Amino acid sequence: MAFWLLYLAQEVAQGYVNEELESTGLHYADRHIVSFMLKEFLFVYLFVFGMHSAQ
Repeated sequence: MAFWLLYLAQEVAQGYVNEELESTGLHYADRHIVSFMLKEFLFVYLFVFGMHSAQ
């Protein structure tokens, strides 16, 4: 259950990040790299927060 919530939050954030990055006029490859880094940061942050709150 927690995994699916984490996945859903990650996908929602990814969509938001993609929309915001498109408005910056960055090259597609640069947008992809930035969105990937933000998505991974969010995943790790939510995972650590979830593990911490589960204890």
